[in-house]
Amino acid sequence: MNLPLYQYLFAGLTAPRPISPQTEHQLAEDPRYQVLDLKELFADPDRYLEDYENETLLGPNIPASLSDRANVSPILHRSPLIDGDLQEVAQALVQSGVHKPIHLQDGTEVPLRITEPLISRYMKLLRLDVKLKPGVAEQLYEGLNEDLAGAAHALARERSLSFSLRQRAFADIAVHAARRRELAVADLETLESFVAQQNDLDPDAVRAALADAIDSAFDAYEKARGGRAYISQAVAEHHDSHGAGEIDEELLAARRGHWQRLMALQEDLKTWDGLG
Repeated sequence: MNLPLYQYLFAGLTAPRPISPQTEHQLAEDPRYQVLDLKELFADPDRYLEDYENETLLGPNIPASLSDRANVSPILHRSPLIDGDLQEVAQALVQSGVHKPIHLQDGTEVPLRITEPLISRYMKLLRLDVKLKPGVAEQLYEGLNEDLAGAAHALARERSLSFSLRQRAFADIAVHAARRRELAVADLETLESFVAQQNDLDPDAVRAALADAIDSAFDAYEKARGGRAYISQAVAEHHDSHGAGEIDEELLAARRGHWQRLMALQEDLKTWDGLG
């Protein structure tokens, strides 16, 4: 069994956390769950829930963020998975009787038994089943610092990059950019979302596509700068033009950052020669 992976997953599955707002809302709104005792439900979900309910109702209490996927990346790099590893680790977790302490809004703590559907969902969210193309992981860990390499490894496991040469292009451009400037995780996220949309990875085609993406990002930024706008006069009148012209500062900052990261990537790609 892949012991490092088992230990990482066990720690993630047993770490205490507040109850998910999504779970809390469903418990409060759905009559099927209102008649259940919460402690009994959490102690034995399989008794009360179908597999799909296990995932939709309780799954949000076991999230897998980019940070989580990045943290497991060094394990996947140092201890590559072999056939049967994931099934063996999953079965060992089921047999261990994993429980996760869930903190409720009233301050009480309820242990949630982690069932097989929840374990399977968690492993899928971590993208453990996605294999990197030969040489991609080595290129990332040799060309980026450890923190960035973990995040890049996680992003390379996104299913959107599994097509053709996208994984390799993502890794190659990331390492090329890191030689020119200091990168942040947000730069890698922007690169991943851009490369994921490319079918033609010839350098000239990529540069042309990026120019179009920059134009679109700038238009979105300018729209945010203009404040809230209604799609028609009739809609505006229906809402008494409430909030018209109001600027969403969070949205504005996000769109400005995305536009600026694409422009920085444009500078990187000026000297990128492609995959060869």
